[in-house]
Amino acid sequence: MLQTLSEYGVTTLYDAGTKEFADTVYAFLATLERSGELPLRYEGTYRISTPDRTKIAVAEMKRLAIAGQEAGVMAQLDAHEHEHDHDHDEAGGCCG
Repeated sequence: MLQTLSEYGVTTLYDAGTKEFADTVYAFLATLERSGELPLRYEGTYRISTPDRTKIAVAEMKRLAIAGQEAGVMAQLDAHEHEHDHDHDEAGGCCG
């Protein structure tokens, strides 16, 4: 399917959420990427599907980002991504 999309000119796949299958999906995509068989860019998202997931969202995003970096399929986090657990203001301001 991914190869077919690529053949039709699709260059990026946007995934609006994998629910509870993130580890399986990302592991599969990482395998394709490492073997050179991922024919397009993949933009994944983290979806908060129930109110109770808000409590774990930041930690889960960090876990997925670190796993992607360790697998060699995700760029390092932006230099701004340091350890803190607070929201940024609308202008993106942070930490004073």
